[in-house]
Formats: sequence, structure tokens, C-alpha cells
Amino acid sequence: MSKKSSIVFLIGLAIIGACVVVSGCTSAQNDQGAVQNNQTVPATPYEAASTTAPATTLVTSAPVTSQTTVMSTTATPAPAVVSVTLNSAEKQAKLGSFTQKVSGRTFLVLDLTIKNNDTNEDFEYTNASFALVDKTASPPHTLSPLTTIVTGSLENPFTTGMVPVKSEKTGQIVFSVNENSGLYKFTLYDAKGKEITSIDNITVA
Repeated sequence: MSKKSSIVFLIGLAIIGACVVVSGCTSAQNDQGAVQNNQTVPATPYEAASTTAPATTLVTSAPVTSQTTVMSTTATPAPAVVSVTLNSAEKQAKLGSFTQKVSGRTFLVLDLTIKNNDTNEDFEYTNASFALVDKTASPPHTLSPLTTIVTGSLENPFTTGMVPVKSEKTGQIVFSVNENSGLYKFTLYDAKGKEITSIDNITVA
């Protein structure tokens, strides 16, 4: 081989070698790019933000219970200072030696218990403290007692006296009524003539 041919041959080898090197570099770069594309890209701090919606804190106001005091508008009635209980009511044509002078009249005897609930004053009564309304008559009329007249014929007549504090007394009061009457109302008054209490619809055959 001549010298000139040798030079040409060497130049050709150099060119081939250069091509091989360039080709290798390009292949390496392509492989590196493929790996990078297949890797998981780490998220930036902003990209790492959670996609879960932030929890909402509900503040619920507890119901306030207002305590209401219900006060009754109905007053409890106080016990009567003086009370009367009717034990019996009976018509009698004759009381001891006493009889009615007027035809068609008879005696009505009421047996009563008077109770004084006062703690400070005695209850004083007289014959005028008692009254009876004959409701059968038309119009009804008020009768005064005959107790003072027939006192000797009664066991415990209510005429004039008193019922001490926190005590009671039982006795009789007598009225002259029509034989045919049968419905009455008894009323008790104090010493000043003020009505204290009454018993209505007393029925006697």
C-alpha cells in the first residue's frame, strides 16, 4: 500500500470512529430521557396540598331553658272564723208546755254546732244573731227565733252567750213556721249584724 492510500484509510477510520461515538452519545441521551419520563415527579409543596375539603366545625348553640314558675291565680280559701254545722232539723207541734196559738203553725227546732276558729276573740251571740228564711213562701220571708220564749223546753238553747276561742258549742234554736213549708235558709250574724255564714236549702218534711 502506498503512503497516500494509508493516509486515506486512516482518515476513513477516524470518520467511522467519530460516527460511532456520536451515535453512542445520542442513544444514551434518548435512554436517559425515557427514564425521566417514567419516574414519578415529586410534587411541589403547593401540589402536595390535600384535595380533601377542610373539615367544617359546626358551632351549635345549646338551647337555653328558661325556668318558668307557674303561680296559681286561685287563692286557697282561708277557714271561716266562725262556722256552723246543722245536726238536725225537726218540726214539732208541741214543746214542753208550749203550743202554737195560731192554727196552721208549728215549731221548727234546729240543732246546731257553732265553732269559733278564731285564736284571738270569743264569738258572742244573742237571739238576734240567728235568722231563718222560709223559701217555700212566696215571696220568701225572714223569721226571728222564739228560743227565748221556749227556753225551758230545750236542752241547750242558743239565746245569749259566747263561744270561746278555738272551741265549739252545740245547742238548739226554735222558729215558728207554716206547717206546709219545707225549704229554709239559716243565717248567722255577728254582734254588729253582719252576716258571717249561712246554711241554704234546709229541707224538712
